Amino acid sequence: MQKLKSSSFYRSLSTRDVMKIIVFLSVTFVILHSIRTTNLISGEGTTFFDEHIWNHLVIHASFQQWLHQPWTLFTYLMAEMSFMQMLGNMIWLWVFGMVIEDLKGQYHIIPVFFIGGMVGALFLMIANLFHVVPNTFYYGGSVPAVSAVVTATCFYKPKYPIWEIGSLRIEVWMVGVVFLLLIGATFAANSIAHAALLSGGVVTGLVYNYGLTNLFYQCTSLLKKVSGLTSNDKFVRADVRSKNQKSAAASLKQSDEIELNRLLDKIGQHGMDSLTRKEKEALEQLSKQ
Repeated sequence: MQKLKSSSFYRSLSTRDVMKIIVFLSVTFVILHSIRTTNLISGEGTTFFDEHIWNHLVIHASFQQWLHQPWTLFTYLMAEMSFMQMLGNMIWLWVFGMVIEDLKGQYHIIPVFFIGGMVGALFLMIANLFHVVPNTFYYGGSVPAVSAVVTATCFYKPKYPIWEIGSLRIEVWMVGVVFLLLIGATFAANSIAHAALLSGGVVTGLVYNYGLTNLFYQCTSLLKKVSGLTSNDKFVRADVRSKNQKSAAASLKQSDEIELNRLLDKIGQHGMDSLTRKEKEALEQLSKQ
């Protein structure tokens, strides 16, 4: 049983970009805070950690300082200080990121997430150039990147149902509004700096749907090519089938099983939106058998 659970986890990790990002950020969070906690327990305090590690990960509002630490354009997304904020960000990312992956397939979330983080950081430095954000301000966290994913999802399929019970229907755009309200309340202090960071993510989500769609699709194509060079395609395609889907397929005729597997493969690679109307009807019929 344990072996099966581990196998399922690795299959999910290999086919879900949202899971890859969540695991990566979570592991980084644990490592960084383990180092910080070790320093505290040993009585050394956090001075060494803050000056020699944390300060080289967070993004600083000063453009001049960023020139000396250009890698912080990416690493600040890993520099989450609060566990609760980290947990909240990962939940939001999972909720909205899974919608994009289910509809479009693999390799769409990663470009939105990291480009959103970069643009958020650039907006912060632009605000600093106009002297509305002090040089001393710095930030660590994934809110700008997550807000890019949230915005991209809300404008791609605003009426996509997140939760549906009877006549109660909660759509993507409703949850997106809740996200923005909660983040706005959290960012009450240093509001201009945080607004700049958040705006960068929101703008990224907008141009994902309107304006620079081709750029994001080129990033997706590049990731697919890189993945094709480094992964076992046969294994990856098999990973999109869950245990229940395999059990159901076993009871079908051989021709129906082949057709069902073909449709599942297509969904796993390109998302639900890639199916034609006839293919969706066929999938619905096959899944009932």
